[in-house]
Amino acid sequence: MSQQNQQQTQAQVFTKDEFIRQYKMLSQSNNEYEKEAANQYILQFQTCSEVWMVAREMIVDPPSQQLQALGAQILCNKLKNHYSQLSSQQKLELRKFLFNVLQQYCSFGNQVISKVAKNQIVHSIAILGFTGIFQDWQTFVEDICAFMRLEGSDEYFICGIEILENVANQENMEKVVTDMKAFQRIRSLFQSQASQLSGIFNTLLGHQNQNVGLKTLDCIESWAGSQFKYQIFLDEPLVTNLIILLNSIDEEVFERVAKIMLEGIKHSNNADILETANVKQSLNLLKIEEVRSLKTLIDALAIRLNDFLTMDQVNPESKFCKYYVEITTEIAQKFSILILENSEHSIKLLQLMVICTQHPNRSISYTTFEFWVSFYRTLKTYVPNIQDPSSDWLIQPYLEVFKTVLEKSKLKKLSATLDGDAKKKQKKFQLLKKYSLFQDADDGSEFGADFSSSQYKLDDCCHNDSGDDDFSGHQPLSFDLDQIDSAFTKIRVQNYRIYARDIFNVVYNVLSQFRGQQGINSLLQILYTLINKEQFLAQNNFTDANEANKNYYISVEVCLFVVQTMAENMFPGPLEGNDENYTYFFDFIVNNNEFPAHQSTVSMAMQLFYNAQVELTKNPQLFDSTIKFILRYLLDDNLGLMSAQTFSGIIKGVGQNNYIETFRFVAQFFVQNINKIVRQDVMDEFIQGVFGFALSLKTEQHQLEAIQNLLQLIQQMLDNTKSSIENITEQKEKESLLLRAIGILQSLLSGFSTEAIGLDVKNSIATFVQQNFEFLTLAFDVLTMKTNAAPLISQFTSIFRYVTKIFNDQNNNLVFYDQYIIFLNTSIKISQRNPILFSETMSIFKQILDLTKNSSYHQNFLLWLEQYFNEYNQFYIKFMTQADPQQPAVLYPQIQLQHQVAPADKNKDPDLITNFYDIQFKVITQFTQYYLNHNSFRAVIELSFDVIKSISHYEMTRSIIIFYYEFIKHCSQFPQTQEYVLKILDTTIDILTNVNSNLIHNISNLFIKFVDINKDHCEQLREYIMKCFQQKEKYSQFNDNQKKILVDCIIKFSLENNNLNQLKSLLSDFYQVYKGIFSAKEMFMNYEMKLKGFNHNNQNNQASQNGAINHISPNFLNQLSNTLLLRNQPIKNASDLDDLFK
Repeated sequence: MSQQNQQQTQAQVFTKDEFIRQYKMLSQSNNEYEKEAANQYILQFQTCSEVWMVAREMIVDPPSQQLQALGAQILCNKLKNHYSQLSSQQKLELRKFLFNVLQQYCSFGNQVISKVAKNQIVHSIAILGFTGIFQDWQTFVEDICAFMRLEGSDEYFICGIEILENVANQENMEKVVTDMKAFQRIRSLFQSQASQLSGIFNTLLGHQNQNVGLKTLDCIESWAGSQFKYQIFLDEPLVTNLIILLNSIDEEVFERVAKIMLEGIKHSNNADILETANVKQSLNLLKIEEVRSLKTLIDALAIRLNDFLTMDQVNPESKFCKYYVEITTEIAQKFSILILENSEHSIKLLQLMVICTQHPNRSISYTTFEFWVSFYRTLKTYVPNIQDPSSDWLIQPYLEVFKTVLEKSKLKKLSATLDGDAKKKQKKFQLLKKYSLFQDADDGSEFGADFSSSQYKLDDCCHNDSGDDDFSGHQPLSFDLDQIDSAFTKIRVQNYRIYARDIFNVVYNVLSQFRGQQGINSLLQILYTLINKEQFLAQNNFTDANEANKNYYISVEVCLFVVQTMAENMFPGPLEGNDENYTYFFDFIVNNNEFPAHQSTVSMAMQLFYNAQVELTKNPQLFDSTIKFILRYLLDDNLGLMSAQTFSGIIKGVGQNNYIETFRFVAQFFVQNINKIVRQDVMDEFIQGVFGFALSLKTEQHQLEAIQNLLQLIQQMLDNTKSSIENITEQKEKESLLLRAIGILQSLLSGFSTEAIGLDVKNSIATFVQQNFEFLTLAFDVLTMKTNAAPLISQFTSIFRYVTKIFNDQNNNLVFYDQYIIFLNTSIKISQRNPILFSETMSIFKQILDLTKNSSYHQNFLLWLEQYFNEYNQFYIKFMTQADPQQPAVLYPQIQLQHQVAPADKNKDPDLITNFYDIQFKVITQFTQYYLNHNSFRAVIELSFDVIKSISHYEMTRSIIIFYYEFIKHCSQFPQTQEYVLKILDTTIDILTNVNSNLIHNISNLFIKFVDINKDHCEQLREYIMKCFQQKEKYSQFNDNQKKILVDCIIKFSLENNNLNQLKSLLSDFYQVYKGIFSAKEMFMNYEMKLKGFNHNNQNNQASQNGAINHISPNFLNQLSNTLLLRNQPIKNASDLDDLFK
């Protein structure tokens, strides 16, 4: 078949008729072989020289318009990719041909030439013009003008302007001319013909045919773009004509002109001129024509301001509004120098910017924000007298923008209250109330009475409201900028606020830095009015009281949002209690019985406290009130987590303190309410905050007393739980209590850091944990009997991890050793109920192995291993290898398995296997002799050979490779392991093709360790490894992983050999392997790099043992490369390898 194809290829004739026949076969035949042959023909046709003539024939004498368009497309693509194949004469002939065809289209329309073919011909002429402008077609622009002046239809104008538009299409032309120097030269030549282009543009813009005018606008936009950057604003006649069109009521015309203006501003040579020059220099550098054009545009925008204001009411999503704002903003941002010159147009432009920000559509309004932020930096840099009252005209717009953005940041409606569903809450707490964990809790205490009193209940005035811009208490986590691509996309208020934050902060900076306290007061007065109910109601004439309350809640919410946004700027220093500017907002929240408590207002208050936490801690009285306010909402379904996080965050920021009374309040609240917290994440944050508070008290004595009191409270809870469990027969109730207790323990233990705990405190916690290990084991056993117990395993193992991490010093761990073993036995028993579901319990085994390492209990744990480890391995091996095993052996005779064992293929779970081999290599490391003596180690290794080849799983493979490494390191010199050592090497080589590249380092270490341990048998091992590589069927297709392993092995063997002649022989043998894997130069570069590293290390160590190689000279490397690595590829030039020895 191969010979037949070759013969067919040689016999192929590239003609129009044959091409059409092949094309029809490709599109119509049902025979796959025929279609493939036709496809190959067409691919070859497009690369042959005959295509130039055949494509022309298809254009002028086509069987159909479809084939005519195909011929034009083939010719265009040929020009794109191979225009350099044509001589100047051939290009001239092709140019004449294309113009003749285009003239036929202009004269006779699509009766002769299809519109699709015309578009390809236009593009082809543009390519010839672009590539020939500095060679054989320097009169391109003049020729296009001459073509458009030919008598006939308006199509001559349209086709000519389309050719110019195609020339300016950078994306297309960059594919034609890839040499950047040539591309830049072409660009310069076209830019030098600006006057001719200006004449074309201005003439055609006034054409009576609207299609000609629209096409001209498209062309101008292309020329103003990033390729040619036509300087629109230096062409005053053109700007005048464009501004006339800018006043058009036709929205399509306005849009196209607007796009041209935006491109012209963006690509002006003087855009952002202040980045390279000061104000005076910038004004001198600006050309007078450009300044006049820009000011004319500003005047035109001002003239159309009434249209803008009318349209933003009638249709705020119109394209007119969108482009009006974009043009105004682009001028202000790119030419802010025009504002700084302090002229009539400066004030006019700033006023237009304020009005644009006020646009009712947020997606349009927000596009002005970047200007206000950047203009603040401009003022700070370039206006030296900015603090003078004469500069108020520059400052006042910021205050207007602040008011505008604040108003737009208001929610329309508030959709939720803090009351929630009472029945739902009651159902959640029903079981917990029946069996209280704190039997002595006093519900009638002072705080308990306050918490349930009517003054803290939420107003129902906002209940059941809804709307697009409501607030549910949850801030958006992210916002996709792609959602704001036009005026037709509305931005929800929560997303608008993301950008409004920058405005609020920049306005604060402008007013505080340039107007001092007076500027700050002007801002604060606006905010005070929002939360002072009397002033708010006085300024707004509400006839309905309910409506007034709703709007007041909204007003308070937005005020708090703005304050918490500006918190970093507003509170940069110590917060003094008598500073009304700063304390007013906090007093309003925490010391005001009439604070409008709603999910949204409370949420904003929490964020304010969190953002200003450092300042809050400097005012003890305000700190106390704030903590009480925060905890007031800890039990709320919606705000509980935010309350806990805010509380915990403030405590972390408080540092050392003497807030004893506040802590006592928190401790009392803890006793009364810990039993009511349902969510684990809320409990974690709250408990960690409480214990963190205790540890932040100033004296160690206070810390110890606080911790001991809290531990006593939790101990009481655990004791009550134990007592309750004894009297409960209902399993679900028992589980509920245990879950509650375990959750509290997890929260408690996860919140400690050993670095932050003093010795006395640590001992107190150690005693507490020791007393409750029995309870922990009981709960572990009971709760994991649940059918859905898998999530609990993670919780228990994390508790165990916290315990061993906190008390990682030897003495404390010795105290806990007996409890650890009990917990280990229980974890294994639970794991055997369902080894896959509960595989995470094995981490407890691993944790204990780490704890007993190098401890005096090392031998004690060996006794445990001797009693149980062999049966442990047998159980898991049997589970993972037997398709239908009988009742497997268990560690403890009295324990029965709770689940039937699944089929073997399902039992080979990667996570289970990973944990299993993690334990194996830890046991090998600590108890080598025991490991080799127990009967199951052979089965463990055999299982690894199976799973590492059949299962692709990164963590599992990594664990087994580490197991192999430790086995070779500790066991390879024992007689009973020799057969497995070689199998390990063979298996590792087998998996190289598919192994994750991140594991190559581990495998390389495995081979090198193999050589280190077996130096006396280096020759035998070298031969074995070579044999392994040579016998692999895919050895000639080695991937990078296998190459690296092979190089590492060769280098290691090279360095173990202390005789240079033997080293040559060694590398010569290895050459027979690696020469088929990668090039000699690649091999040598890897080899040389490794040896350089070896030399460097040896020179640093200044040591050599047993005659090992101290230094391998460059001369030797050069000799080696010539005689061995490249002996079948002689070096033609001595400099070929010079770079290797630099």
